[in-house]
Amino acid sequence: MSLIDWSKNIFSVLREAGKIKEYEKISKLTEENSDLKNKLVEASRKVITLEKKINQKKNLVYRNNCYWDEEGGSYCSRCFDEFDMPIRIHPTYVGSNFFICPKCKTEVNITGRPDFVQTHASDQRNSAR
Repeated sequence: MSLIDWSKNIFSVLREAGKIKEYEKISKLTEENSDLKNKLVEASRKVITLEKKINQKKNLVYRNNCYWDEEGGSYCSRCFDEFDMPIRIHPTYVGSNFFICPKCKTEVNITGRPDFVQTHASDQRNSAR
């Protein structure tokens, strides 16, 4: 028998016996119990979320202007540092040293070496002069 079923049985007995004060006390305690259970569930979810964030931060290494995971995936340092959002960065084109964040549009040279092909509009404008 669940707590709710038990409470309903007690409520009906107390009501029939004319014990209104006791009925009100048990009703209030049952409501408080329900509220506490909801708060516990919410707190447990927050703990799980925070544990995931802590583990993620432990598993990421900052190198070459971005964060790297153990499998070689690269993440935007701006989004991760400012917004706690692990956003994967992508190469601007196949074989490029420059990667871009799809969220904040930050560009990062992940190797420190220059690209062989000019990919940036500003570079193209400068070479046209």
